[in-house]
Amino acid sequence: MIFFPKEALVSKLFYDTIPLNKLVEQSELIVVAKSIEPFQKTEQRTIKKGPPFSWFVYRFKISEIIYQGSSSIKTDSEISVSSFDDNNFKYHKKYYETGLSVIRHVSQYKSAYQPLDFAHESKTNGAILFLISEPNKSKAFRFTEPCSYESIKKLSEIKKLVKNIDGKAHW
Repeated sequence: MIFFPKEALVSKLFYDTIPLNKLVEQSELIVVAKSIEPFQKTEQRTIKKGPPFSWFVYRFKISEIIYQGSSSIKTDSEISVSSFDDNNFKYHKKYYETGLSVIRHVSQYKSAYQPLDFAHESKTNGAILFLISEPNKSKAFRFTEPCSYESIKKLSEIKKLVKNIDGKAHW
């Protein structure tokens, strides 16, 4: 991470792509789910100086659980999935309140879906979601990494990766 004075440049993010097997290992919950209406809403957190920090929250209904760590979520449950990232919020706030600019690398999964395809496919065919539990919220999750979703066409590959985590199936 590199720090610069505010006059130097605006904060920048560089994305490092993580492979599917790492995403599977990092996820607490992997599900097949379809989006439900209203699918997406925008949430914001205000700061003293500068614009509010915004992120999306998506709604899904689980049709299959592929891997379930400590979560007690069930098939047919409706869940919310947030794109909120606490680190991004902290840097947004620092930039506007103190003028601190940073260049940093962030992990991201490169899905077969483009974002607009994801919205359509998750409604019609469903999508595979890679999730982490939100603390103190029973049916609230966040994506393991940005863009942590995949086409159901990769279901058998993902099930094999889950099985390889510790040598046994989790579904």
